[in-house]
Amino acid sequence: MNTKHEFQKRLTEVDSIFFVSNSLKNAFVSFLENLLNKEELREKTKKEIGSQIQMYGVVSDASIKNTEGVKHQELYRQAIVLLVSAVEATLKDFFKHGCKSNIDKIDAFKGVQIRFDELREKGEKLSFDDCVDIAIEKKMYSKEERDKGLNFQNIGAISGVLKGYFDIELSLNEEANAAIAFCFLLRNLIVHQLGVVDKKFLHDLKRLELVPQGLEAGEKISINKQKYELYKNAFITLFEDIDRNVKKSQNYKF
Repeated sequence: MNTKHEFQKRLTEVDSIFFVSNSLKNAFVSFLENLLNKEELREKTKKEIGSQIQMYGVVSDASIKNTEGVKHQELYRQAIVLLVSAVEATLKDFFKHGCKSNIDKIDAFKGVQIRFDELREKGEKLSFDDCVDIAIEKKMYSKEERDKGLNFQNIGAISGVLKGYFDIELSLNEEANAAIAFCFLLRNLIVHQLGVVDKKFLHDLKRLELVPQGLEAGEKISINKQKYELYKNAFITLFEDIDRNVKKSQNYKF
């Protein structure tokens, strides 16, 4: 499994958020144009609609993605949430793939117990692979395991899972590591606080020794194209690092 390739496929879907916005813009312009043709409209109203068409008509895909206006800030905030979701989904797929390929070498699976009702859900004819799938699902979605660190919601947990299960030692540079750590916090801030900086966010930045970027509690965090691309490229670096480790791994097969 090439994690970078899988992640980039998901990135295409994430980036489509900007082009969907442009499609909505085109639909709105079309609506205004149809409205303009109504004979019963007063001349003043027609002029107002005409100015709206002219204003929206010059907006392109590129300008939507590059603008730093307030409305388009929301697009970037939503893109951050989707970006982190794409990262987690790719890492979960890699974890499942890695566990399935190395189930006999991973100590964490030696004590896994599977109940009869869990087996019955797979049907009458169970294969060894079915049992492996059940064991992996139990590991991934167990609250006890999540509390121990089996999750992909911050760079520390990701490093721990990769090292503990597959002996993969990440070697990210300081810039990529900081960008990834910040982006995970940013995603949580957007989801839980609508992007408004709070004391917990500032505390977490300090705890992780991340530069607060002049942020203060109560302000809405700003995201532009440059920052979005920075986070996206940092995650690409993460998956490149994983793929390098996979290629040189001697004890595990992927």
